[in-house]
Amino acid sequence: MRPTSPMPAMMLVLLEQAYTSLMNVAEPGYKDW
Repeated sequence: MRPTSPMPAMMLVLLEQAYTSLMNVAEPGYKDW
């Protein structure tokens, strides 16, 4: 049993991309920090 499986990593990346795109759409000035 290996601790690092590719599934959670992909989910995390997709979640991060969705979050960043959502923030870009919601508030353009939010990515200044």
